[in-house]
Amino acid sequence: QRLLYFQSDGTGDGRVPGGVFLMNTDTGDLCRLMPPCKDCGFARAAVSRAGKRFVILVEQTKGAQPALDIGGHDVLKALLVFDPPFTAPSFTIEVHGSRIRNPDNAALSPDGRHLAAFAYPDPVLEAFDLPPPN
Repeated sequence: QRLLYFQSDGTGDGRVPGGVFLMNTDTGDLCRLMPPCKDCGFARAAVSRAGKRFVILVEQTKGAQPALDIGGHDVLKALLVFDPPFTAPSFTIEVHGSRIRNPDNAALSPDGRHLAAFAYPDPVLEAFDLPPPN
């Protein structure tokens, strides 16, 4: 299966809502992804070499001070793990105590059991063990 992970602002007339989508390009099936927590958004994604697993990083903005016009930074909050048929997350793994700010990159092991996430310019690398595929 070939997957496409993308964000759309929707149509100006409101007939098609904006959001983040996962599309199976072989079948045309499309699912709209919803963040698992308030004030969360989607970050990078990683796919296993064999294409049997797909993981999306979920980030949450922290430290913003709107009254002082100070922007916040994003912290790694959760991992959405997809297994075939990729229509909904197979697992949602909450991440606590991550030191990754503004997650930039992610890599999934060939077997889909381990994920590495990296942040730059703060050089932080964290590794996560994932549940076995369904």
